[in-house]
Amino acid sequence: MWGFGLAALILLTDQASKALIATSMAPNQSIPLIGDLLRLTYIRNPASAFGLHLASPGT
Repeated sequence: MWGFGLAALILLTDQASKALIATSMAPNQSIPLIGDLLRLTYIRNPASAFGLHLASPGT
C-alpha cells in the first residue's frame, strides 16, 4: 500500500513544481542550478506527450 502513497507524493510534487515554474518564470527563461552544467529552462510544448509528436502528419 505504500506504493500508492509514493505515487501520490510524486504526482503532487510534479504538479506543484510545474505550477511554481509557470507562475515564476517567463517562457524560454533559464535558471542556472549548477553553473552551466545544469540549468532549469521553462519550455511549453503543447503538441507533444512524453516527447512524441502526436499531431497529424503534415502539420
